Amino acid sequence: MFTDNIFLIFLKTILFKKRRFYQHILCSSGSVSYTHLDVYKRQILYSPMVVLPLVYLWWNRNRNQHHERIYLYIFLLATYIFSSWWAWWFGGAFGHRSYVEFLAFLVLPLAGLIHVSWRKKWAGIALTSLIILLCYYNLGLTYAYRPPWDGAGWTYENWWNVVRNLFIF
Repeated sequence: MFTDNIFLIFLKTILFKKRRFYQHILCSSGSVSYTHLDVYKRQILYSPMVVLPLVYLWWNRNRNQHHERIYLYIFLLATYIFSSWWAWWFGGAFGHRSYVEFLAFLVLPLAGLIHVSWRKKWAGIALTSLIILLCYYNLGLTYAYRPPWDGAGWTYENWWNVVRNLFIF
């Protein structure tokens, strides 16, 4: 049933985007990489904490003890659907708001990463420090947000100025 639903969603997306489907697959003019890495509303750029559970899922994908592959497939399918949308940046909001529902899926892999890291005390302390730094970064960007951060006027230089103001007092 689950795979049937995924197939129907995928088929609907293909049929809806029939003319541009091959462009998205080849990423010639599609926006799959932009969804995560570009300054224009990217998930990883504004919420880098999402990288930690994804690394854990990728690292354990071959063991698949806790269904890591399903988590990765869901995240990849959601990324494909979001990047195939006509407005893949989803407007002038902070970050990539369409992933909010999927962040709940990443809590368990993050807990698994924290659990594994505390097997060695130094790794647990390093990961905890990184999480605190990433939380400071994300909250700092949230409070510094003055809409909209999109359009031709919003560049990496503007983003870097905001980040520099967060870490250099």
